[in-house]
Amino acid sequence: PLHTVEHLTGATYGRQGQLESIDRLLRLPNLEFRIEVLATLGEALCLGRRRVNATGAASGRFDVAAYEMDHIVLGEADGSGRLRLFEVFAVDHLGEAITRLYERHAELLETGPAHERAAATARSLGTMLTAPAVVDRAATVMASDFESVDHRPLSTWSMRGGGVFLDHLRALREVANDIVIRVQEVLALGPSAVLVRRMHSGTERLGGGTYERPFLVLFATDGDGRLARAEWFDD
Repeated sequence: PLHTVEHLTGATYGRQGQLESIDRLLRLPNLEFRIEVLATLGEALCLGRRRVNATGAASGRFDVAAYEMDHIVLGEADGSGRLRLFEVFAVDHLGEAITRLYERHAELLETGPAHERAAATARSLGTMLTAPAVVDRAATVMASDFESVDHRPLSTWSMRGGGVFLDHLRALREVANDIVIRVQEVLALGPSAVLVRRMHSGTERLGGGTYERPFLVLFATDGDGRLARAEWFDD
């Protein structure tokens, strides 16, 4: 059995559908197909960037010129090393894909403390990777002794205590509109910590100018899976 989920369209299909998709793919002229491994977690899970390009495709219903497609893919192997789960994400939804990697890692663990810790880690890191500026959600995953260390010059994100950190998140909404904080690249990943490259963009409320600020951030969880530490670095 194989279960494939296309998060872009909501489509799901099984082994036969995947084989038919591969068959169509292999018929494309001058096909180039690559998967770059981005991260692994546990013994069975792998996250990658899939790149497909060809010189064109034509049939009775459509005719397209040369094209290239990028997606983020999550693969899970069974005990024999065969693919049993395959999930596909838009390339600009890397944060959601990383979150799903942690969620699936927790789902594979037997019920008990390790499973509960992994599930809490998935919630904590998922919140910070996909909705960091949503203060109510961030408040539910913060450890009481949370610490943030900002290694960047002229920055103000070094602090102790979840309450102070949440105040900083609220301040973002006071000085800017249209805030988007998106994961662009995962640099390192483990069961309780992740290092990513992000882009923070928005529109200044005072003056209306747009801005972009790239940076690196390390998030780490404690033994209960709650967010315990963040470290910030210049890109």
